[in-house]
Amino acid sequence: MVMSEYNDRVKGRFRSDNDSGNVYEPGSELVRFLRGINDNMEAIQAKLDKGLIDIDQYLYEQSLGTITLQNPTRQPWLLTDIIATWTIPTDAQNPVVLQASTVASYNNNQNGVWVNVQGGTVTVVAVNGTTLTGVTSGLVYVPAGGTLTITYSVAPTLTTTYTGPNNIQTAASLSIKDRTYELNSNSGQFQALGMHGMQMDKDAKVTLTISPVAPCFLQIMGCSDYRKIERSESD
Repeated sequence: MVMSEYNDRVKGRFRSDNDSGNVYEPGSELVRFLRGINDNMEAIQAKLDKGLIDIDQYLYEQSLGTITLQNPTRQPWLLTDIIATWTIPTDAQNPVVLQASTVASYNNNQNGVWVNVQGGTVTVVAVNGTTLTGVTSGLVYVPAGGTLTITYSVAPTLTTTYTGPNNIQTAASLSIKDRTYELNSNSGQFQALGMHGMQMDKDAKVTLTISPVAPCFLQIMGCSDYRKIERSESD
């Protein structure tokens, strides 16, 4: 129902009640209050018809690396919700490669790995320089960036099992108006829901930046700030 229809119905109710013997004084507080509501609703409807008010803001975009969202109506509004997600890029996994006897082999992954030592003639197995007592074969855990040193006369075979993706170090940031916030890039997501409403000027932007470039998604929600719209129109 548009505001004009509502207004007409209220006026009709006044006439109907008066015909039934109920008398409303034109200057009564109740009548002034109801007519004031009707006048406000008529004004809001007029602004809606002219496209001056966008009741709800719901903007989203999927892109690579950087997304910037801005209110297309260029009217003041209140930011209430932000949802951002991004892909954490991964690099190729690096197997632990056997070196010469007593020479350290490195785990060049961002996660620890399990190395299965099989065959050969092995006398010592050490991780990060510490000898594993009684271990000459089987599964050995090597932490990220750690070393595996094997003393042998006949070379064994090494098989690497990975405990997680080899993530590339990522930076994620969210800019709102003139402030930039660093996000937990390893989480792959950020949410701020049910905020009381951050005042956004008509030209304010929300920007998500992921580096290195990766697929990302940004969604913002909010509503118009009628008070600021009124002030802007009266300036």
